[in-house]
Order: sequence, then C-alpha cells, then structure tokens
Amino acid sequence: MSEVILDTLIDSIKLVPFLFLTYLAMEYLEHKAGEKTTHMVRKAGKMGPLIGGVAGVLPQCGFSIWCEKQAKWDR
Repeated sequence: MSEVILDTLIDSIKLVPFLFLTYLAMEYLEHKAGEKTTHMVRKAGKMGPLIGGVAGVLPQCGFSIWCEKQAKWDR
C-alpha cells in the first residue's frame, strides 16, 4: 500500500512542472487572443450558439492521444 502512495506522489511531482507550463501557455494565448475572441463573439450575434455547437462537435483529443503515447513510451 505504501508503494502505491509513494508512486502516486512521485508521479504527481513529475507532472507539476508540465501543468505549470501548460497553464502559462494557455494564459499567454488567452491574453493575446482576448480582444479578438470578444470581437468574434459579439460579431456572431444570434448565430453564436450555433457556431459554438458546431465547434464543440469537433473532437479535440489529439493532445490526449499524444499524452497516452508518451505514457506508453515511458514504460
């Protein structure tokens, strides 16, 4: 049982720098695209929900697949 907890803590510690860098990248992108995004939402008007629904249908799982492959390679 203690090995499971220790491995969990070690994996969590390894993941923190990646999560921090990802957070910084997302904040940077959000800051850069903030006004453009607001303008696009206002411009969409009543079509906004339809556009958002269509965009939400597209799968965005490429990042998840990449992470899965990385995890398999690390084994």
